[in-house]
Amino acid sequence: GWGWAAMLLPQFEQIPLYNAINFNQSIESAANLTARLPVVGNLLCPSDPHPPTYWAVNRDIATGAARRNICEVASANYVGMYGLGEPGPAGEGLFFRNSKVEFRDITDGLSQTIAVGERSHRLGEATWVGSVTGAIMYPTDNDNIGRYRTETSSGMILGHAGEGVGPGDRRSDVNQFYSLHSGGGVNFLFADGHVSFLKATMSYPTYRALATRAGGEVVSGDY
Repeated sequence: GWGWAAMLLPQFEQIPLYNAINFNQSIESAANLTARLPVVGNLLCPSDPHPPTYWAVNRDIATGAARRNICEVASANYVGMYGLGEPGPAGEGLFFRNSKVEFRDITDGLSQTIAVGERSHRLGEATWVGSVTGAIMYPTDNDNIGRYRTETSSGMILGHAGEGVGPGDRRSDVNQFYSLHSGGGVNFLFADGHVSFLKATMSYPTYRALATRAGGEVVSGDY
């Protein structure tokens, strides 16, 4: 369904695009053909040039071979933090299916809770639009980045901090976080609005703690 960034389009000064979306229809419906294609500049990383759109595809899970092109969607570079496991109905982070997390729910503290992170298209595609029904993500296999496995379409708009690797690690799943910035890490937006560059070599327990909204972990300010 429609993603977190689609709901925030008015805050990105994209009110005409927001008004063009028929939220009562699926992303892939003909009614939303023109609404799902525009690129939103605020949601692109200038260090990661890539085509403005890509096809959400249904794939063979075993081989990754395309079975059917479902629809074309706008590219983006920022996905919401789901939490610690594979994105599904309910996560430990700020974004999950039909999530309605309020500031009061973030008991770990706004400054110590990741909201959104980067994903280079060299790891896996992302979009502001939403999770396309029936689509399956597959590693783009650029520069031997990413683990060789498929993921569900929720990863088009969400990322997670599981799998035991830090942000920007080349062994990340296609639905995690990665950037092309020097220094080996990823820029993250926190719930209080500040941005931090987290390195792949950071303490993994600390990374997990920053991915949760109410885990009760004690995190030092130096990470």
